Amino acid sequence: MTATDPRYRFAGTAGAVWLGLPLLPVVTIAGTVAATVAALFVGAPLPVGAVLLAAGAAVALVPVSGRSLVEWLPPSRRHGAAATAGATRWTAPLGSPQPSARWTVASPGGHGRLTLVDHDGIAVVDDPAARVTTAVLAVAGTDRFALLDPGEQARLLAGWGDAIAALAADPGLRRLQWVERAGPERDELDRWLTDRHAGVDDAAVADYRAMAAGVTAMTVRHEVYLALAYARRRTGGGAETVAAVRDALRGLLIADLAARPLTVTECAWLLRRYRDIDVDAATPLHRGEQVGPASQLRRWDHLRTDDTVHRTFAVTGWPRVPVTPGWLEPLLLATPPSVHRTVAVHLVPVPQAAAVRQARAARSRARLDAADRTRFGLTDTAAVTAAAEEATAAEEELVAGYRLTRMSAVVTCSASSLEELDEGCRAVRTAAAAARLDLRACHGEHDLGLLASMPLCRPSGRPR
Repeated sequence: MTATDPRYRFAGTAGAVWLGLPLLPVVTIAGTVAATVAALFVGAPLPVGAVLLAAGAAVALVPVSGRSLVEWLPPSRRHGAAATAGATRWTAPLGSPQPSARWTVASPGGHGRLTLVDHDGIAVVDDPAARVTTAVLAVAGTDRFALLDPGEQARLLAGWGDAIAALAADPGLRRLQWVERAGPERDELDRWLTDRHAGVDDAAVADYRAMAAGVTAMTVRHEVYLALAYARRRTGGGAETVAAVRDALRGLLIADLAARPLTVTECAWLLRRYRDIDVDAATPLHRGEQVGPASQLRRWDHLRTDDTVHRTFAVTGWPRVPVTPGWLEPLLLATPPSVHRTVAVHLVPVPQAAAVRQARAARSRARLDAADRTRFGLTDTAAVTAAAEEATAAEEELVAGYRLTRMSAVVTCSASSLEELDEGCRAVRTAAAAARLDLRACHGEHDLGLLASMPLCRPSGRPR
């Protein structure tokens, strides 16, 4: 790479409230100080106050597996409550498929109920609870991105970014989700020969099948989807969503992205393959049939739906140095054998007025944080300086006409056994580190992570 090659930078991880600490540790420290002062005021010995203060500081500041002790309380409480109530095990009621114009998508764990509706050949996912209707697009671009020169890569990225920005400018858009899913190739290459091998030498057929099996074992299928969630209207919501999707198709085509909306059957099969990676493609789907899993078992470190186990990681840190256009290749090309890997990025447009207020608040918070550090005698760190610079740059970009979008991402691994899942997760975490991404396991919340990986734009699936 030369000095003139394009580079891209990411903003730091948001969430710091005071002195670089998140909300829960700050609240814990404040509560501990108040409790210590109250204990000393009522006559408690000084050692008791010192012990109380030290215990509160340890709970708020001592990291355990990437989180402080107080930050482990919410997932632990939710998982414990679910285990006590028996909600970690979920089984769908048995029923016979009935002819219907809708498909039912049951979301286990109390995350609502969705329906797939056909509008002019386009599948629309209706979510009454979230008041959104979602359309899923299958997207294809160039398959030689890694072989292009950096200038051409930068041109394609700029075009894709402009297309996404144009979609996000739609006032009716509530959420945009980009999903890249990779896994072993399931299609049999010798299917054509199986139907037409009559009269062919058996030895030649066997050699061809052996060759095809060897190629299939080393083949990885990559699929890219784009889910667009629009505000749900009481009347005509599906028709308006279809019109918006057709406008989006034209915008993506200008950016050299070929996209087509999924039909109801294709969308149903996509959701079924998410919950069971070994599902037989020959199994027929019936109208009115439930597309969701038949059973779910939630554990602290994984989630089992039917015969597939899943583990989800939230992206908690983006690259802190300028990166090249192909910076994400290590993760996108990492597909361990027998493991399906999904990367889902959620983008939520922020109204311009709210974005300006948030930028001003971030800049004021950075200044107050710097003043508090000076008052307490704390030295500035590189992270504090970078946060202040990013707050100023964000406000300047908004003034220049750019738009603010909240972004979160999850990485989900799915396998047929825990042994394969553990091996695949190690490979994926190594690849994420090579891409300068920080991953944190969604302990006790893998059901939310799996929902966030599906192209449904579920608000409940947003990583915490």
